Amino acid sequence: MSAFICSDNHISTISSWYSLQLDLSSVGTQINADKLKRINVSSVNYRYDEKIRCKKCDISNSLHVTNPNDILRLIDCLDYQSCEKPNYKNPLLKSIRMTAEQLLSAETFPVASIGWGI
Repeated sequence: MSAFICSDNHISTISSWYSLQLDLSSVGTQINADKLKRINVSSVNYRYDEKIRCKKCDISNSLHVTNPNDILRLIDCLDYQSCEKPNYKNPLLKSIRMTAEQLLSAETFPVASIGWGI
């Protein structure tokens, strides 16, 4: 397996989308983005025996995504890049995934609508 640190844009897009679904403030968006980034960086550090410091996630350039399929793709990538530690658990990401899946079961969305380079 391999792991990489996902971009702040990637992580903040997930967090911003979730905040919109739950009507959270920007403070909630920041807290969640920082949690997701910390788990991702910790996974990479574990995998490669690194000591990269986790800085605050920059949420200023997140994409405005409305399609849950897009969020699920971002979640899949972040989850895969964050799972290197034994007994990996990410309840926040699991909750975000469940929210997106619930929206998908209630409505029909295009398979994907954004580019995958973030």
